[in-house]
Amino acid sequence: MQTAFGFQPNITPISELQADCLAGFYLGVIPNIVFDTSDILEIGSFAHSVGDFETWHDDHHGTPKQRIKAVSIGIDASSEGMQGVRTCQDRYSTPGNY
Repeated sequence: MQTAFGFQPNITPISELQADCLAGFYLGVIPNIVFDTSDILEIGSFAHSVGDFETWHDDHHGTPKQRIKAVSIGIDASSEGMQGVRTCQDRYSTPGNY
């Protein structure tokens, strides 16, 4: 999806957070689905579990807090329809902007 929308082509913490944001976006646009509190907590728990604090490592994909925030931004952006994809791209296009 990132390639299709012209996002950053390299695998970096930014691209991983873009992917998390897009995942949240696509969860949010699933038709006829309403997430309850339990669902939101489970999504946040998963995002938290795949975060790490190894900022010096080449495989660093974002801290737990950053990954939860990215998914949340994507879910919120889904209310904008396909323009929400732009929110993910704009938010995670510059190093340090996460």
